[in-house]
Amino acid sequence: MRRCTSWRKKIVVKFNSNGVGNVKTQYIEKDSDVVEPKDPKRAGFIFSGWYKQASFSNIFVFSSDKPTAAIT
Repeated sequence: MRRCTSWRKKIVVKFNSNGVGNVKTQYIEKDSDVVEPKDPKRAGFIFSGWYKQASFSNIFVFSSDKPTAAIT
């Protein structure tokens, strides 16, 4: 008897909420959708979205951006 198993490497997607709340890490298949987490809440601040870089220069578009490698 031969058993076949498909092992696919998962991509790790971490969210940096700058210390506000606990946003769960996601493990997805390559080119799969990232599930948009709930907006973190902090008194006196307005959440402007999730960004691809720490410099806040490019917003992550959940409907079209598909990670091909681990991201934070």
